[in-house]
Amino acid sequence: MEVSGLHPKLLLYVLLLLTDHCHSFNHTAEVVAAFPQIDPNRLQFFEYESIQLNCEGFPASNDWRVMQASSSRTTQWEHSKRSLNIYPAFASHSGEYWCENEEGEKSNTLSINITAGDVILESPTLPVMEQQTVTLRCKKRQSPKNFVADFYKDGHFKETGYKGTMTIHNVSSSDEGLYMCRSGAGESPESRLAVTGQCLLCKIPREETVYENTSADPSMMLYVNVPREENEKSHLVVMASGEGEEGGTKSEK
Repeated sequence: MEVSGLHPKLLLYVLLLLTDHCHSFNHTAEVVAAFPQIDPNRLQFFEYESIQLNCEGFPASNDWRVMQASSSRTTQWEHSKRSLNIYPAFASHSGEYWCENEEGEKSNTLSINITAGDVILESPTLPVMEQQTVTLRCKKRQSPKNFVADFYKDGHFKETGYKGTMTIHNVSSSDEGLYMCRSGAGESPESRLAVTGQCLLCKIPREETVYENTSADPSMMLYVNVPREENEKSHLVVMASGEGEEGGTKSEK
């Protein structure tokens, strides 16, 4: 039984349910979707460069701190700080960096490469959305911006960039992988290009079904559908318990 109008009490309950539902996902987004901030905003660096990482934007009340796991150091939360300055950077600083709070909640991880060589690859630090356009840039320590470079994915040749760049149009999950570049001056380390179908600030699943008994009428249930596609609309359906699933709360992903 689909209805276009809701009783005021039922409508209020719907709003409260959705608010609580979104709040729980927003909390997850704060932790799961967040990354440490890094400056310069890339994953590869030459030795002797300066790198700053911080946990700005995380809830200050939980005291988020930058954590490090590299060959030079593995930090403990008690001895970490909200920001970390690496200067001068050496290859031994290469490793995993993330934010963590006192309760042990962790953000996503950045994998940083610092090379003593003369070539690095500039690529997105965060996962990119499907259907976006991404440009990878091969960079020499001391060189004009435009030069010929070969690009590789997962060890296999992809294409030659005659201006030192490779552009991927309409990114899809098949583009995910480890990329590196090679020029006459040498080759870069590998960095992973991650692809996501979801906005990092909106970690609500693309399709979810929630059934909830309503206090307005125990015989009625609320059906909430979060659409899979961006251009689809969410819809609410109020049905009698005998028309759909059994009473209670159920989530399907």
